[in-house]
Amino acid sequence: MKRSDLEQYLGQKVTVSFPFDTYTGYLHKTEEAVFQNDPNIYLKPKYYFLTETSEAGICSPLFRCSHVKKLQRSV
Repeated sequence: MKRSDLEQYLGQKVTVSFPFDTYTGYLHKTEEAVFQNDPNIYLKPKYYFLTETSEAGICSPLFRCSHVKKLQRSV
């Protein structure tokens, strides 16, 4: 998936499909200021992850846009 396609969903609740797993949550980028106190997340540029709520509670592994096979907006 292209980075520009993925980033249009930042902050929204989405379902992301990988080759062997599927996760649902709010899409975030690792370089967001909200996560600057967590160096394991903040210092990895160009990675993405999902959270349970709109601000915290990581519920997916870190991934790159190339890992995403399918993405759809969740309600």
